[in-house]
Amino acid sequence: MHRASTCVMERLLRPRHGFRLDIQPAAPGFAQLGEAGEVPEANARDGPDDLDANAGDEAINLHANDGDEPGIGIGDVLEADPENTAFVLARIIDLFPALARGYATAANAVKVPVVLHGIEGRYASALYAAAAKKQALEAVESDLKQVKAVVEKDAKLRQFLENPTINRNEKKDGVKKMLSVGKYSDLTKNLFDTLAENGRLYDTVKIINSYDSLMSAHRGEVQVTITSAKELEAKDVNKIKGFLSKSAYVGPKQTLVVSNKVNPAILGGLVVEFGDKTIDLSVSSKVNKLNQLLQDKMRLSAGTSIAITLALASVGARASAQEAFHEELVLKPLQDGGVYSHFQFTTHLAWPSDASDSIDARQRLFSHYNLFPRSIGQVLQSFDVEELHLTFTQGRWQYKDWGYHLAPTAGTGVELSAWLQDNNRTDENWKGLVNTLSGLFCASLNFIDDTITVEPRLSFRNEGAYNVHHHSRSSAASPNSARLRYGSLPHENVCTENLTPWIKLLPCKAKAGIASLIKSHKLFDSRFYSMAIHVRPVCEDELCTVKSLEFVQSISTVIDVAKGTRNSDWTLDSLFERQIMEACPLASSSNVVVILPGGKSAEGTYELSPAPGKHSIKDIKEDNHRVAVYNLLERYTMQSNAGAFELALRWTKDLAESKVDVPGVVARRYFTGYGQERGGLTIELHNYNSEPVEALYFDALPWFLKLYLHTMTVQVDSLAVNDLGDIVLAKYYQPAIDRASPAVLEMKLRLPAQAMVKFSLQFDKVFLKYTEHPPDANRGFDVGCAVLTAFLPRGQGQIGFGGLDYLRSYQGRDQSLLNSGLEQVRIYTEPLMVSLPTPDFSMPYNVITLTCTVIVLFFGSMFNLLTRAFEAVEPKKTK
Repeated sequence: MHRASTCVMERLLRPRHGFRLDIQPAAPGFAQLGEAGEVPEANARDGPDDLDANAGDEAINLHANDGDEPGIGIGDVLEADPENTAFVLARIIDLFPALARGYATAANAVKVPVVLHGIEGRYASALYAAAAKKQALEAVESDLKQVKAVVEKDAKLRQFLENPTINRNEKKDGVKKMLSVGKYSDLTKNLFDTLAENGRLYDTVKIINSYDSLMSAHRGEVQVTITSAKELEAKDVNKIKGFLSKSAYVGPKQTLVVSNKVNPAILGGLVVEFGDKTIDLSVSSKVNKLNQLLQDKMRLSAGTSIAITLALASVGARASAQEAFHEELVLKPLQDGGVYSHFQFTTHLAWPSDASDSIDARQRLFSHYNLFPRSIGQVLQSFDVEELHLTFTQGRWQYKDWGYHLAPTAGTGVELSAWLQDNNRTDENWKGLVNTLSGLFCASLNFIDDTITVEPRLSFRNEGAYNVHHHSRSSAASPNSARLRYGSLPHENVCTENLTPWIKLLPCKAKAGIASLIKSHKLFDSRFYSMAIHVRPVCEDELCTVKSLEFVQSISTVIDVAKGTRNSDWTLDSLFERQIMEACPLASSSNVVVILPGGKSAEGTYELSPAPGKHSIKDIKEDNHRVAVYNLLERYTMQSNAGAFELALRWTKDLAESKVDVPGVVARRYFTGYGQERGGLTIELHNYNSEPVEALYFDALPWFLKLYLHTMTVQVDSLAVNDLGDIVLAKYYQPAIDRASPAVLEMKLRLPAQAMVKFSLQFDKVFLKYTEHPPDANRGFDVGCAVLTAFLPRGQGQIGFGGLDYLRSYQGRDQSLLNSGLEQVRIYTEPLMVSLPTPDFSMPYNVITLTCTVIVLFFGSMFNLLTRAFEAVEPKKTK
């Protein structure tokens, strides 16, 4: 420091409070470190009359002073020697930290992105300011990361830095030796030189962490801490990160940096901290709230309260470790004025981490039940079920008017398919499964016998963890081999007695959450209704080393809003005659998704209330839709008195009908011919895409229809096709066996672009025994739907595939197909009815009547002859 500068500083540092500072010239090292801004607090030895703060080559001595000499402004010091400003301020703050707030901003300090407190904050802020001026922020950050890694790895070095008995000069030499290994910037070396001189090396890690915080703020990063009872998997952390990034608390230019903290004390759930916001979704907080509620309402004794708390805590801990429950509702206005709604409830049961697919592993998997329904678990365990799909459907989906389903449904009636373990009990397990499900859901599934059951070879691929074995159906070579069984009852009626046991499988039943909207008479009054359960094992990683069991319950409906009126406005109350008052407390997520009509072009034609936040609307480019997402869990967690969730859509202009998602592929099937002896079957497949489409066709015909495969003819746009190999790539046919098994026809097809392919086959009708006819024989016999599985370009013609991103599970999606840019769509044809040769069931009546009449006449005559007494009566003589 220049001599003039020293004199000025002597005058400056003679405060009027009885002290004087004498400053000797300093080494230039620290001046480079803290060139501007708030600078670190040094270590001063306190004394009544004399304080000495050694900093290497310079010393600042504080002596008693009478305060008579006039003071001098800080501006005089800066003008006298601007190059050593940082050193001067550092020494002032080192002895008088309170002066930092007054002097720090006087030197044109580099503004730090966030204010840090404490000693480590002051050092980090000074280092940041110096590095910013030299444009070396990233270089210093890299240096500090290397130092931190070395300190955390080397226990001896850490002890050396933290030991207060070691002389500062020795520490200084040791630090220089440490920094001599590798390339470190001058700022980093100056920092540790200063820390050694001031005896602050024990705060090395804290200072580095503080600098990291400054750099994160500099880059626009928001630190997020997720506290969980167990360490979260990477995919779960990414899901939470995606959710938070869309919230209103994160700016558009900010980036989330998520870290997972484990705290078993929360029992389960999550505690999310970001910025100054905290979202407490932990089991412990819910247990505390419930315990307090019970205490307030029931005036429980202290002992009972503790017992309930411990019981709920143990349940919550197990549930958080193994199970999770999610609920979603998707709503989409349709072009004909109706509203499509899809309820989906997903429960995950974690597969034991050390378990294989052995019997012992399955027993351990189903040893405890919390959220996962016990009745379903016992069915899966008892009958060796790997994957299960059960669907109840009323009505028929109008593909041309409504597009494709949002999620897989089935044809009219009841459809059941299951993958069973391949062992010598497969057929026995199938029979036990259909009978058990029949009792569980109060349905006539027990009528799915051998005459209805089939084993598809090409269609109905695995949708769970084992779908890699689909293309090689000889999966016996696989340790996870399973066999498929399929059956349907097209004439089964769906009613409330099926819905009631379905609702009982939900963790919150219909008392809370999205399920509280379910009202039977409104659902069954809809134009289309489909209720399903799906159970499948799913992979949690790419190598499928971690699996979980997924249980999905879904209800899909199409409600005619404008029925009896021309008003197409709707609310949740008008759709379901119920409201959502609270989220299900056991749910890990609870979302309501509205697929808005017409994309951005339709803005202004409707009003959505409540208006979603800016982070909850997403434009789906692949199908020109906008999606509004409402997080009920956040709504009812962060707002204690949120009240009813009143969602409404009102048209401000004439009904802006949503552009129909034109199906890329459509299938039709119908009977031809006349008479009671024979007939024909025609299948029409329309491909409206500009490219050829591959598809799988499946048809199971009752045994009383004798199908003749050699009569098959194929036409493309009414032109006969001689070489079937251009259309039919593969084929499987199983002839029917009388009163034993149905006929099965499966084909792998290549449908030409912009063309209609027509298949025609002939069949004979079997004469049934009169005892084999149902009571309403003249009504005819139901024939189930055929199924066409088309592999379309991803997102083409789907009913809002963008909304699928918000569903916790979507069974129709196959990752192997997605990787190739394809999407699987399952299309069901119309159910059919066939009239068979029917005997004259009035003949028995006629025979009985005639026989009884003859018997009565004969019996009466004979009875009279045998019982009457005949006497001769002489005629009276006339007088």
